Amino acid sequence: CQARCGVWSVSRRVSGHGLASRCALASSAPPRPAAAGQGGGFVSLERVDANLEGFQKEEGIFATSPNYVYKVTETLKPTFRYKIIVEKNDGGQTAEAFTNVIGEFDILFPNENFLMRFASDREQSFQWKAEPNAAFYDVVLRMNYREAITSAPNDFESKSADWMMFTNIIDEREPEDRSNGFVFVEAVDGASFYQWVQATLEEGNYIRELVDFDLLISAGGDELDNYINAGRASSGLTSVETLPVYTNVENGLGIFSTRYTQSLNGLLPNNAMLDTLATGPYTKELGFRN
Repeated sequence: CQARCGVWSVSRRVSGHGLASRCALASSAPPRPAAAGQGGGFVSLERVDANLEGFQKEEGIFATSPNYVYKVTETLKPTFRYKIIVEKNDGGQTAEAFTNVIGEFDILFPNENFLMRFASDREQSFQWKAEPNAAFYDVVLRMNYREAITSAPNDFESKSADWMMFTNIIDEREPEDRSNGFVFVEAVDGASFYQWVQATLEEGNYIRELVDFDLLISAGGDELDNYINAGRASSGLTSVETLPVYTNVENGLGIFSTRYTQSLNGLLPNNAMLDTLATGPYTKELGFRN
């Protein structure tokens, strides 16, 4: 099949300064060369083995190697609307789909000057500027730390662990209403952080030092949100019933959508948090030094 990614400019402007991303379509047949263009033209798609690009395919019913996808190396623009066209070599019906593109968005709180301070008697809040093309968000806190064994106390290894704090935060507003809005969430209890650390790290002869945190907020498009909701709605059906199929591809099956991850790196902990990791009831056996 031949895959082409057409670009249509739209009048509504969205915030952001461009986006380096991938426009990908899995295929079992090699594509014919596609023309590259600018503005309202076509963007070429390059077929690659995603395993060699750093995207390992999980085990499942589909072949994992090679894991062919199509990628775009040009910068995709949130001010454009994108259309993908798949033309079959046998002259069959052309498959097409549209999507908008999620761009950068501002993380308002915490900021780079804020000291992280999870405590059991307070909630930790997070706030960011809503992205017009984002229908839902996931929030991950990455804990960066150093670890050594007590028999070699100076031989530290840098490690990290991801805490999925929030999943599927829905923004039900229309895109034009999201443009001037914000998203605000709060952790239920700061103690949940220390409980997560206890469940994630093993006890033993370790020396550990907390370094800092990275905040990762992932945004997904409306089409991807519709697909996830369709699967959630069918989860109560028995295996003998026909499951609903969601696709936004004309003359085909699949999802053509957008996602983007905004990050704020290097958030430092306050001294009280370091003390709690070292002596608190959940983590005192994990070898953290304050």
